[in-house]
Amino acid sequence: MSKIVGIIADTGKLYGNRVFFSGERYLRALTELTDLQPILIPPLGANIMPLLDKLDGVMLTGNVSNVHPSQYGQAETEKHPPYDENRDSTAIPYLEKIIEHEIPLIAICRGFQELNVACGGTLHPAIHEIDGRLDHRRIKTDDEAIRYAPRHSVKLTEGGLFKSWVGTDEIMVNSLHFQGVEKLGDGLTIEAVATDGTVEGLTVKNAKGFTAAVQWHPEYEPATNTFSKCFYEAFAEAVFAR
Repeated sequence: MSKIVGIIADTGKLYGNRVFFSGERYLRALTELTDLQPILIPPLGANIMPLLDKLDGVMLTGNVSNVHPSQYGQAETEKHPPYDENRDSTAIPYLEKIIEHEIPLIAICRGFQELNVACGGTLHPAIHEIDGRLDHRRIKTDDEAIRYAPRHSVKLTEGGLFKSWVGTDEIMVNSLHFQGVEKLGDGLTIEAVATDGTVEGLTVKNAKGFTAAVQWHPEYEPATNTFSKCFYEAFAEAVFAR
């Protein structure tokens, strides 16, 4: 039987109307690499909590919006937007229940940051402004091959889950974010770190269910990338084993 993966949608505008949506690549990565079937979950806060019992797995995707700083106890500045508070109010409370109910989870980019915040961590609004840090922001081009091209390496934690998948100490990843982990959330294990010290990969320590989160974008041409294939296939294996 098909297994259903819930994807919490983003909020946007179309012809002046508010709409809920998700990027195509995130959904296609699931259907092309696994037998999982994605469905969109509207970001309607606590109203959609009962849907959790219907899901076999959850994926939190990336988006241009950022987690509102009030979610991690900081004041808003001009560096923090854009926001999607509908998604904040859905994904962050949802994460506690996902982990508690042992539902397999993968989180990408914004989803990675949501997981850190949900576990009590904080985010820096502009990591490229920190001395010694790389510029992790997306390259401004319409050429996707350039925009999603490998930009820097990440070192995989010795004995960690990510390293067990690929068997190497480092991998090259793309980079399209300008916020990043400031304070690590409670109970999180670092799985990958960029050469400048930016945390790029996480799992939940002692979680009974499968969890894996990355700051980069494995959904871009995942069939040709060793780590990306492992990322989605391990998730699918966990979903079907649950």
